[in-house]
Amino acid sequence: MRTRWFASLSTVVLTVTIALGGTVVPYQANAAGPVTLRSTSTLTPAAATNTYTIPTPAGVVANDVMVAALSLNGGGAVTAPTGWTLIRNTNKGSVRLWSYYRVAGASEPASYTWKSGQVVAGVAGIAAYIGVDPLNPLNGSSGATGSNNKATAPAVTLTAPSVALLLLTIDGTFSGSVTYPAGFTQRWALVNYERGYVADNLSIGTGTLPAATINLSANDAWSVQQVALRAIGSAPTVTSITPNSGLVAGGTAVTVTGTGFQTGATVSFGGSALTVSTVTATSITGTTTAHAAGTVNVVVTNPDAQTGACTGCFTYVAPGPTVSSVTPNSGPATGGTSVSVAGTGFQPGATVSFGGSALTVSTVTATSITGTTSAHAAALVNVVVTNPDSQSGTCAGCFTYIGPPPPPTVTSVTPNSGSTSGGTAVTIGGTGFQAGTTASFGGSALTVSTVSSTAITGTTTAHAAGAVAVTVTNPDSQTGSCAACFTYLAPGPTVTSVAPSGGSTLGGTSVTVTGT
Repeated sequence: MRTRWFASLSTVVLTVTIALGGTVVPYQANAAGPVTLRSTSTLTPAAATNTYTIPTPAGVVANDVMVAALSLNGGGAVTAPTGWTLIRNTNKGSVRLWSYYRVAGASEPASYTWKSGQVVAGVAGIAAYIGVDPLNPLNGSSGATGSNNKATAPAVTLTAPSVALLLLTIDGTFSGSVTYPAGFTQRWALVNYERGYVADNLSIGTGTLPAATINLSANDAWSVQQVALRAIGSAPTVTSITPNSGLVAGGTAVTVTGTGFQTGATVSFGGSALTVSTVTATSITGTTTAHAAGTVNVVVTNPDAQTGACTGCFTYVAPGPTVSSVTPNSGPATGGTSVSVAGTGFQPGATVSFGGSALTVSTVTATSITGTTSAHAAALVNVVVTNPDSQSGTCAGCFTYIGPPPPPTVTSVTPNSGSTSGGTAVTIGGTGFQAGTTASFGGSALTVSTVSSTAITGTTTAHAAGAVAVTVTNPDSQTGSCAACFTYLAPGPTVTSVAPSGGSTLGGTSVTVTGT
């Protein structure tokens, strides 16, 4: 047996993006994005060993998918590090090929160690890929062994768009070269007696990865695998939110519309999680949770960690104001009534409408607004408070504008005459009399005793003889009159004495009548 020892530890970083539509299998849709190589890391031990510690490829980030290949000259069973999943173990006698995959987390160790059951010659490496589905990276694999110059990996049936990796171990007696199928790029070729090769074709294929043959320049024992890595789907897009606003307390039922949503997708409204109810490829429904007032971005995150955002697509708004009462609840149609509006959610700068007539606002707190009414026709009106954010609250029929009462009417005066010297007790009949009303008898004031809405009693004051109008004037300055409803009379004659106080029945007696 020929033994060759090469000591080497290397890391290769590539940033070349392979375009879609390669030569594996024509791809008919564009639901999957490109897969690219992040970097590789390889190990060529200085001597035979049972410990294979491979550095983590440079630049690996969360959700990268790493594939490890170990080419060993025997060695028995292999124990993989925690978190690595076996793809397959393909052996041709002592020509052994072990493959594994792992989805990178937020923090990866500096290296990973595999243990073989025996101390043997071997090489190993890890390739890290971007754009592979981190939820379900492996979409199938195949393996084969032989002892000729054509290492053919069988076809792999695909259930989703995928890219192909070819892994090859050749017996240490081989000293020639290898040629890959069209479209494949070699990622490493390592020698520590046993030889290990890895190549990939990052053109996305669907349906079937065809059988792939690596040509050896000479016959030798080999083990080969073809591994299909599932390409990640397109990132989600978010086009609209219905409705596009809701209360800061949350609880708004919304529908998020877009494309590429996956089962298990989460949604953030400005950092506040949506309580998701249903998810389809184009729609997510749920209920908002609490958030401060303002316009926010809506971000959908699929389980594969891809995100889509709609900038400024939802607005959290404070609750609208409520109006519970107005004190006092009535005032003259001419305005000028000082009122207090009670409720909740009033904001500085709020305005108030009394049936469309603006309140002249004096003060605003969260629960009270004070001010003075402006003029409005007599009516029962709604009181509406409107906050600067355009939300409003209404108290229906909470204030009454009162118009001026009708003027008084005077229909009668009883008695309808009296002495010019005054002193006649009278009753004025009519309607619309107000407390504090006054009455005039031809300009001479009545000394008022009592007032009801239909009667005024009092005593006349002196006035020249003659018929006069009786006028009633209410405190609101409205008047009512009864023309010539009272007559002032001059006093009648008086007889104080007759002298002589007697005379003949036959008459003829001279007498003197004294009086006024």
